[in-house]
Amino acid sequence: MENVKLNDKFEVDVKRFYIPLEVLLNCPHCNKEKKVDLSDDYISYPTVNQAEAIEQYCDHCDNEFEFDLTLRMSADVDTKTRKI
Repeated sequence: MENVKLNDKFEVDVKRFYIPLEVLLNCPHCNKEKKVDLSDDYISYPTVNQAEAIEQYCDHCDNEFEFDLTLRMSADVDTKTRKI
């Protein structure tokens, strides 16, 4: 992978990307609350630093809807080296 700058978008080469995150949403059709568990519902090949539409299905009104999710990634590197 080439070097990317902060805020550049890039695809994560993972088919099933699980995140330990739960989100409570209201269906835009019936306004019923829906819990989305992203540790169970995976994101396929996500792109970091870019909004992605996540599709959902409402069991209450039998309609589909979507919401946007933007993944951000950070890393802290300790450059002090040590012998092993």
